[in-house]
This record gives sequence, C-alpha cells and structure tokens, in this order.
Amino acid sequence: MVSTKQWISRRGSLIQSKRGNRQACLLMPIEKSDTVVKNGMYSNIHSQAFVLKFFFFLVAAFLLSDGRAQALETPHQAVQRALTAHGNKVNGQDIQDFTATGTVTAFGMGIPPRAYDLTLVRKGTTHMQRVIKDVKGEIRQGTDGSQEWVSYLSGRRVVAAPAIVVQFIESQTARSIQRLFNYQSEGLMLRDIETTQRGHTIEAEDRQGRKTNYTIDNGTSRITQIEFIIGAAKDAISGKPVSVRDTYRFSDFRPIQGVLTPFKIERYYSGMKTEEMTFRTAKYNSAVPTTAFRP
Repeated sequence: MVSTKQWISRRGSLIQSKRGNRQACLLMPIEKSDTVVKNGMYSNIHSQAFVLKFFFFLVAAFLLSDGRAQALETPHQAVQRALTAHGNKVNGQDIQDFTATGTVTAFGMGIPPRAYDLTLVRKGTTHMQRVIKDVKGEIRQGTDGSQEWVSYLSGRRVVAAPAIVVQFIESQTARSIQRLFNYQSEGLMLRDIETTQRGHTIEAEDRQGRKTNYTIDNGTSRITQIEFIIGAAKDAISGKPVSVRDTYRFSDFRPIQGVLTPFKIERYYSGMKTEEMTFRTAKYNSAVPTTAFRP
C-alpha cells in the first residue's frame, strides 16, 4: 500500500520561484522528494496532517459546489426567506386579487409560435380567468372555485376544461406562490426535496393530497420554478417508468405595489416548452368581483 507521503511525492510538490519582483507558484513533478523548494533551498513540508486537512477541504468544497451538501435551512425557513423577498402585502393589506395584461405564445403542435393578447385575473386562491383574444372571438379558461371550463367564441361554446387546462389553472390557484406563502392557514405540509448550488427545492402537500415542488433561488430568494407530477410514462429507450411533469419557470421580476411579480412565465410539459406568458401591466387589489369568473 502506498503511504500518503509517497503518494504526495509522486504527485508533486510546490515550488516557488522568484523572478525579479514577481513570484510564481508552479506545481512540478518530482520522484524522490517531498520537500518544498524556496529561493533555491529545501525545507520540509510542515506535516502530513496539513496535507490531509487540505485534501479533505477540497473534497468538502467539491460536495458543496455540486449541491450534495445537506441543506442548512428548513423548508419553513426557505418559505419565510422567499416571502421576505417577494412580499405579500399591498399597502398593509393582504393580496385579494391580481389583474395582468400581456401576451401568450403557444409552442409546438407542428405550427410556428404565435402570440395572442391576453388578460389574466385571479381572486384569492380559488378563482381565475385567462382570456385569450383570437380573431374568431375570446377563448376563456377559468374556474369559479367549483368547476373549470374553456369557452370559445366569446362564451358561445362552453366545455369542461381538459386536464392540460386544469393543470394551468391549478398553477395559478391551488398550487400558486400566494398559497404557499399562506401555508399555515392553508394547511400545507412542507418537506425538503433537495438543495443545489442554485436553489433550495421544497415540496408542499395540501389536504387533498396534491404535491407541488417550489424552487427558491439561493442568491435572490425568489421562487423561480414550480413543478408537479401529472402522470407516468415509459422511457423510450430504457422502457422504465418515468414521471411526467408540468413545470412553470418565473423570471423578469418587477416590484408592483411592493410585491415582487414575475412578468414572464414559461410552461414546460414533460420537458417540452408549450407556452410563454409575458405581462405588460400588472395590478393588485383592484376589487375584482366574483361575477368576473364566468365562461
């Protein structure tokens, strides 16, 4: 077995060379010596313990940078950190509703991306309506807290919302950032999922058993992503079962009435980008009536 001292001597030692007023440090391979050359003279390495400590320091640094170190904060502390960064009060009052205008761009389906004007309205964590303006009339996707719908031709044709629309509605209501910030009153159970170099991901489970993952950026404390499993499929290559996920990524954060608000939301369905919402305007607590949430 090769001793630590022999391993170090085979790998190299630190040589400091002085050229004029500049000093350079070079790592030079040597075979039979474990000494440091300094100004042409040899001096002993302080101790093997120093080398071992330095080696384990490098290992620890690698683990931390690779995101495999244990999280230093609890899920509750992570949510509080995000809440402090985002804010959830408007002039000292709780957020009651939200209205935004902008565009939504659809991707995939074998057609070129196309942007449509939209209006998005939310009330609490139960009511939502997205109105997409098309040349043939408005398309409305919404819920009044008891049913979800899609209406076409400005409400002349109404159908029950398919799963892909229900999942979007939930991302704005039952799985929304606003609901996470009220996790105590909403009865959400928080669990730690993972901590990486970029963010801390936690899971929130509600009373209905819905589980949603939220990623909180380490540097900004902003919630940059929410994600939840919507089904399972088989891997095309291995044939093994894999989870199908619905993912929403938030960016372009702007302060609106004291609340940090994402003006860009990208949706990825099973890893494929399907739509992108960008807002032009946003406003909180404009007294939206419940009658606004109809097909």
